[in-house]
Amino acid sequence: MPKVLGLEVDLHQPHRDLFCTTAKTFAELFDSRGVDDRGQKTKNTRTQMRGFYDEIVSWNDKIGIDDEVYKVNEALLRMFLAKVAYSEGRKHVTKEVQSFMVDCFQQIDNAESFNNFRLLFEAIMGYYAGYRSK
Repeated sequence: MPKVLGLEVDLHQPHRDLFCTTAKTFAELFDSRGVDDRGQKTKNTRTQMRGFYDEIVSWNDKIGIDDEVYKVNEALLRMFLAKVAYSEGRKHVTKEVQSFMVDCFQQIDNAESFNNFRLLFEAIMGYYAGYRSK
């Protein structure tokens, strides 16, 4: 099974814990790594993560379950990784967030796998909001 940051993630055949236990583990990791030397949560902010999530949802709404629409938009969709890299370079997100996105995108090759990525990201954001509100 493919791994993302050491966790089993298969976007073609999601295992039963992907959207709960695994998503929670990613949320915990992103939260803990987003703390600076003074203990401030300055990276991986909810605003930054929500911006990424909103873009994924927007693409998912456009693609739906249509593999042809996915293929037509695949190059533009993958430009999302450049935005993540830019945010990491500006120290707005951590390398873990960037690695998560890159590793997941390596698995995405059709509308269904993209939708499964969106569902995973949605679950992560649900858990993440709880960590970042503390």
